[in-house]
Amino acid sequence: MNLKLRLNGKMLLFVLGTTLLVSVLALGYISLELKKFSATYAEQKMNAQTEELAQSLTKELQNYYQAAKVLASAFAQYNFLPEDRQNDVLNQMLSEFLNQNPAISAVYTKLEINTAQPDELQFTDSTASIQQEPFLAFEFAPYLWDNKTEVVLDNPFFSENIYEQVKNTRKKMLSEPFYVSLPEAPDSILYFSINVPVSNREAFIGMVGMAVPVSKLNELYSTLKPFNAGKVFILSNQGLIVSHPESVYLGKSFSRYASEIETQNRVMEEVSQGLKQQFSGSDPISEETCLFNFIPVQITNSEFPWSIGVSAPLLILHERANRTFSFALFLGIVVIIIISTILLGISTSITKPLLKTTEQLKKVAAGDIAAMETIKFAIKDEISETAEAMNELTESLNGAAAFANQIGQGNLSAEYKLLSEKDMLGKSLLSMQKSLMKAREQEELKRIEDEKRNWVTHGLAKFGEVIRQHNDDMELFTMNILSQLIEYTGAAQGAMYVSSQIEDDSLENDSFELKAAMAYGKAVMLKKDVIRGQELLGRAIDENKTIQLTSLPERYVALSPGMQDKARPNNLLVSPITINEMTLGAFELLSYKKFEPYQIEFIEKLCENIASVISSVKTNIGTAKLLEQSQEQADELAQHEEEMRQNLEEMLATQEEAAKREESLKSHIKAIKQHVMVAELDLKGRIIDISPLMASAYGSNYDNVIDKYFDILVAQDSDSQNEFSAFWEKMVAEGYGQRFHKILSRNKEQWIQESYLVIQRDRMQAIVLVVCVDRSKEKELHQLVEQELERLK
Repeated sequence: MNLKLRLNGKMLLFVLGTTLLVSVLALGYISLELKKFSATYAEQKMNAQTEELAQSLTKELQNYYQAAKVLASAFAQYNFLPEDRQNDVLNQMLSEFLNQNPAISAVYTKLEINTAQPDELQFTDSTASIQQEPFLAFEFAPYLWDNKTEVVLDNPFFSENIYEQVKNTRKKMLSEPFYVSLPEAPDSILYFSINVPVSNREAFIGMVGMAVPVSKLNELYSTLKPFNAGKVFILSNQGLIVSHPESVYLGKSFSRYASEIETQNRVMEEVSQGLKQQFSGSDPISEETCLFNFIPVQITNSEFPWSIGVSAPLLILHERANRTFSFALFLGIVVIIIISTILLGISTSITKPLLKTTEQLKKVAAGDIAAMETIKFAIKDEISETAEAMNELTESLNGAAAFANQIGQGNLSAEYKLLSEKDMLGKSLLSMQKSLMKAREQEELKRIEDEKRNWVTHGLAKFGEVIRQHNDDMELFTMNILSQLIEYTGAAQGAMYVSSQIEDDSLENDSFELKAAMAYGKAVMLKKDVIRGQELLGRAIDENKTIQLTSLPERYVALSPGMQDKARPNNLLVSPITINEMTLGAFELLSYKKFEPYQIEFIEKLCENIASVISSVKTNIGTAKLLEQSQEQADELAQHEEEMRQNLEEMLATQEEAAKREESLKSHIKAIKQHVMVAELDLKGRIIDISPLMASAYGSNYDNVIDKYFDILVAQDSDSQNEFSAFWEKMVAEGYGQRFHKILSRNKEQWIQESYLVIQRDRMQAIVLVVCVDRSKEKELHQLVEQELERLK
């Protein structure tokens, strides 16, 4: 969709749009920079606030550690006390320590058994027993509750695990929060303990510990509100909440308090390692997006640091940046309004004088050049220069219109003067003039080419009808084609030669006979034969290509029947008549004009068509001869048929008699097979048929041996197999064979005489007939006779 705007609208659109775009980009850049600055500022401010709170908490815990350290130093010097007063002094020291530190609920100590003798210590109101085991420590366990001091061994604040860790590491230790139930208190109270090793000359003596209620720290930090809306919370080393604005979360794991934050940021893991951490997340109570900051809190030379965390809504942290952005946005809108007002005044002062020029340009656009007026301005400025250029344009357009009219009327020789070297319109008009002149020349050439193509197409269509006439008479056929071709091509003379083998395939020599000749519109009666490869015509036939001469030699004989006064044609064209690379004839044309390429193309295509017809004529001639021969053969066949009919009748009678004999013979053979050992084999030795008697004699039956090779019956091993194969080859070659051998059938020795005879059958494969005779008894008799003769000797 095209947007139609006036000049003042465009100025407002583009200039104001550009201003607006720059303003938007600037505001966007400022917004991004403010956002980055706000985020950096918030992080820095959050870090500063958290660091301040961390230092405060460190100082608070350091006070507890310092008090415990003083007590530990005092216990380390207990050996300097009189032995009879050591117990009283230590107990008094613990009691005074509790009185001087009301924030501490309990203090306890544990000394190694090798540093103090439990039987020297006396306990007030204590019934605890002490086990005398190696390295077993004992403890002072006084705690203050309702202004009452007691010394007990069953201390609920003491942890053996903490003692072992302090003993092994020789470092201070801040314990995890734990609940303690006291007899005087109705509910369990959440405590944390501070534990300090007692050492004397680098030797571990014991441990001093104190228990402080978590509520003491919570009272100090839970009421703090960083940035007027934030929260402060303290986490132990294992992620338990020590201080929180909501006391219900005290002693609970941070993962229970903020499971989603824990999953995404692994807060407890970072706290346990004493690492700083800062991230954004949703507050689990208010669900506001807040910035969270954690800083580790660690006392010098202590294990297991805690962390203090601060959270504040991002909206509060970025409040200052948002106010700055809103002011910048307001300022940008005011600037845009001012610029718009100024642009509107400027555009009005410019567009009003241009209205006249616009009207003239509209007339130019509409082509109404005659109605244009000369534009005049009193003030000479850029707009007046535009008017002068407009007047010059009008004059040049009138001249271009006049030149175009001349060209349109067909006067391509009209002249046009360029206004300058850069007159693109004038150059285009002159280029158009040249293109039209060139197009006219090309059109003329195309017309000539079209006439030539039409001449060829029309000629081929015309001769398509001509060559279908008289194609059963070679003389009329050739004369008709030659006369039409001479007339159509404008030749003076012409001749058509046809291969002698067209009418007689028996001719061996490849000669071409002159069938038709014309000169100057009259037939010429000549008799001439041309041999392939001889003379100019024979060479064209042999090379199978068209030959054109534009200057005939003097010795070349031209046709001129009684017209010696006429000038001799000097242009010759010889074109062979060829189909499938077989030359069937040739044209010889003479003309006073040179044969043009399109005429030669036409004659060559016509030769192809004529070759097809001549080939068809040749086929027709051959077919006629074949029909004549077939008629003669048909008469002979009729006679043979009558003779065959008589012979067939005699054969039928003979076949009937033979069928009767065959049926009788089959009956005899079937009866013979019941009592004689006989078998039929093919020439490869495969059993075609076998009598049951013979199959049984060889130890098998009919079904098992049919279609099997005969050697499975007569050969028992490889030697006999090879012997039978040699016998079989010899028998098939001679047509007859006989063998006498012994077989073992059903564990009985038999002597068999086998006679083989090859029988040739009409139109059927020859078979081998095998007849066997059991000569076992004769063989036994012969053996008996030999034995008797041997005995008589």
